[in-house]
Amino acid sequence: METNHTYNIRSAVVNAVSEVFDLLLSIEIEHLAALSQSHFYGEKMLAAIYRVGSVAGMVTFQVDAAYTRILAGNMLDTDPAELQNSADVKGVLTEVCNRVAGNLKSGLCDAGLTCDLPLPTHIAGRDYRTGIQPADRQE
Repeated sequence: METNHTYNIRSAVVNAVSEVFDLLLSIEIEHLAALSQSHFYGEKMLAAIYRVGSVAGMVTFQVDAAYTRILAGNMLDTDPAELQNSADVKGVLTEVCNRVAGNLKSGLCDAGLTCDLPLPTHIAGRDYRTGIQPADRQE
């Protein structure tokens, strides 16, 4: 017997991101329905986690390099200009991604859906595009 699950992923994502930004970074954010990637040229950083299991997908955070330093400064309670260690900046972005993905996993599990979360992937560079290809559901 197959069980149908209803889970509002959009609300779960908005809530998870808002909670992590508020608690971890002390930043209040606003949800936007859609945003073009056309402004994401130049130095940027991306953290991603691919979810697998009965629910599959990808959680990504992509921000320009300057904003990543602001996030790191907020999390580490220091002036972003004083951050000299690039590992600190990278670590903050991957931690934000990991926490949001963990919040989503918790909500999915509470709804009776399972997924596994591997370690986050981190990418830094210029003028690249990311995305995932749509896939058919496989049983």
